[in-house]
Amino acid sequence: MMDNTNGTDAGKTTLHGGVAPNAYDGITDPVYGSASRQLKGMALRWSQSLIPQVLRDKPNWTVFELTWNAQKGKYDKVPAKWKGRAKCGDPSTWRTWDDILYMCSVKTEKWNPEYDEQMVDGVKKSFAPAYALSEDDGIFCIDLDHIYDAYGQCDPIAAVLLDKFKGTYCEQSKSGDGAHIFGYGKPELNGNVTVEIEGERLDIEVYSKDRFICMTGIGIDSSKVKEASND
Repeated sequence: MMDNTNGTDAGKTTLHGGVAPNAYDGITDPVYGSASRQLKGMALRWSQSLIPQVLRDKPNWTVFELTWNAQKGKYDKVPAKWKGRAKCGDPSTWRTWDDILYMCSVKTEKWNPEYDEQMVDGVKKSFAPAYALSEDDGIFCIDLDHIYDAYGQCDPIAAVLLDKFKGTYCEQSKSGDGAHIFGYGKPELNGNVTVEIEGERLDIEVYSKDRFICMTGIGIDSSKVKEASND
């Protein structure tokens, strides 16, 4: 497993300590206004200003269109079509950060910018930026699903893992009950794996290439993406 090696930086709030953040109530985003409290199963607004600059500077972006799937009880995520459909393994189909801001501004003609989700043709829709992981970047993401309960309490084993990466960029996932951890490094693990932490087993996903990560910028532990090592 990979662990942060560069110490900790004070963040604006934290996913660590067992309780999920309030999705930055009161913080004003330059495009979308104040972020609202996340409700499980509902779409999150995303905060562009809290996503690390090192990621925003890379041309690894697309916009996900999210359509509510009542049968599954969650959003189906598909890259929005703009000058062709983006593909996670094809850099020629990715866009710059400015491009996706433009894409989102175009969408606000259909989606009221005061809300993250709208009814379109009777279907609830939302949208969010997505980052393409690439081997050339050397950036990985650990995706933790369903680690927070309805009261925002974190699974104790997942909390141990989050603390191991304290000080690198960590955000709340779109579902509201998960987390994304970003860092520099080459993980030994890939895909859906089970790790052992303090004698307990935890199912996680680890990706460093050929994967779009739907970003929120919510629940920041740090604004920096840091080096990590295998441990």
